[in-house]
Amino acid sequence: MMKTILLICVCAQFGCSGNIEYEIKDAGISAMRGSIYWLDNEQVVFVNVDYRHIKSIYVWDELTGELKMHRSNVDSNICFNDGYITYRSRNEGEKIFHRSGMFPNEEEYPADLIDEKSGFNKYSCKRFIPPLTHKDNHIHYLKEGHGYLFIGSATGKNNNYIQYTKGDDSNIQLSIKGIDYRHPNGFYTFNNAYFLWAVRGANSTWDNKCQAAWWLYPDGKTETMCMPLVDGVVNGSVLVYPFKHGYLFVSHGRGGRRDAGNAGVYIFNKKLELKGKPISGHADGFAISQDGCKAAYRLNPLDDKEIRLTSINLCSHQ
Repeated sequence: MMKTILLICVCAQFGCSGNIEYEIKDAGISAMRGSIYWLDNEQVVFVNVDYRHIKSIYVWDELTGELKMHRSNVDSNICFNDGYITYRSRNEGEKIFHRSGMFPNEEEYPADLIDEKSGFNKYSCKRFIPPLTHKDNHIHYLKEGHGYLFIGSATGKNNNYIQYTKGDDSNIQLSIKGIDYRHPNGFYTFNNAYFLWAVRGANSTWDNKCQAAWWLYPDGKTETMCMPLVDGVVNGSVLVYPFKHGYLFVSHGRGGRRDAGNAGVYIFNKKLELKGKPISGHADGFAISQDGCKAAYRLNPLDDKEIRLTSINLCSHQ
């Protein structure tokens, strides 16, 4: 597979002092929706669908460019959490099985052994799981030992504040309403915290041209911030991802079928100052490396080029 490396200078148009360069790499292969994870700070595991519509799990060594197939003929996206991987696969008789365990040595289990609806499935990546004690409410489990978030009623939105039940079963009421909450964007090792973000489009719901987001620490401490809306971004969904030195503001506000418009990735520093736009096009499926320095994602440049698995080194700037 060919690998391309681009050094993108992004500051001239934003009035920054000097140039900021970001190293961007192309894996030379596509990745299907919702299935990109970092194994460590160098390797990315993902699912590819070939021209025969066969799904296969690959590992891309982002540092060397090496690409290896881990398993072919899988029947689902993958779930990867704390070294565990789970997915469905088909054997030679086309019978569906689950495969789960520590990557890359996961084992095969009958499909009915791992119930995706069960609140006691340690391998599950489902966002909301109603355990028996909260069968009519939304629960969002966090990492092992960190407890869970009690969101509220599973039927409709609510104005109740989210409750954080810590790993020691003590409760803390957060300053986040269930109506504003969407999902933790993930646990970020580089900050030892979860990043919570109320996902909304770029429209009038952005009070004062910014949108609330929160850091949630395992001890219950929270930090609230108000992510600014980028001028000119007026349509499409907006997502925010933290990295070691700031935040990625991802806009899907394309201008047309082949016009990227305002779609792309904008960079904010920790002071929430806009520093540039190194990526243009429809980018999604973001995963941030454990050290907070790299992001892997799918990029559709909207100019008749293929949608590719791509990475950007956010700590490579000079």
